[in-house]
Amino acid sequence: MALAWPTIFYFILYVPVIVPRLGGWHQIPLAHWLMLLLPLGVLIVYAGALASQARLLVAACVLAAGAELSILAASELHLPGFRNTVGSSGSRVLVVLTTGLLVFASALLLLEAGYLFNRARSRRAAGRVQPMECPPAPEMP
Repeated sequence: MALAWPTIFYFILYVPVIVPRLGGWHQIPLAHWLMLLLPLGVLIVYAGALASQARLLVAACVLAAGAELSILAASELHLPGFRNTVGSSGSRVLVVLTTGLLVFASALLLLEAGYLFNRARSRRAAGRVQPMECPPAPEMP
């Protein structure tokens, strides 16, 4: 499933919602990017909350590999939005490395955020960490 998420989002949201409007836009509006990427970010944070610390690096690698395979396949098939993404063979390595590193770093960051959120929540529920209390104010003479 992790390898299929870029393709799923591409065919469910990008092609029916964004591609018909591309002729009139000079760039894709930020609201549309948020509509595409925010649900994915929430799912990645949730996955990080469910995973163990040791699996976060592997999950980020799988997500980056899935994104790269989808981008390469879409550009080779000349799908809308990917016709000129990868470019010539000389720039292909740079594009693949850059997008791979960006996807890996952002996926790892979101997974780690979910993991840390879950860890803090479980510690608080176990009573090990109490909310900070302010010490009483000293009395004035």
